[in-house]
Amino acid sequence: MRSTVITAECPVRPALQGWERPSAKEPDPTNPEEDPVASVSKLVKDFARSPKGQQLIEQVKAQASKPENRRKLEELRVRYLKRR
Repeated sequence: MRSTVITAECPVRPALQGWERPSAKEPDPTNPEEDPVASVSKLVKDFARSPKGQQLIEQVKAQASKPENRRKLEELRVRYLKRR
């Protein structure tokens, strides 16, 4: 029977020695690039300020001002609150 010796080095993938999962490390609060929530919120903010984002905001405002849409939203809100 053969015995297998396990060593600390990885002979198959030596580049992975000392590698650590990115999620194993806590994000640095002083570096916004390491915080995924900050990057998502920055992307949203940047989009909202872009011309395409401004166009979309105007479309939403126009739809929200229509009485039939306000009524539908109110019905949805009431149904949602009944579930809770």
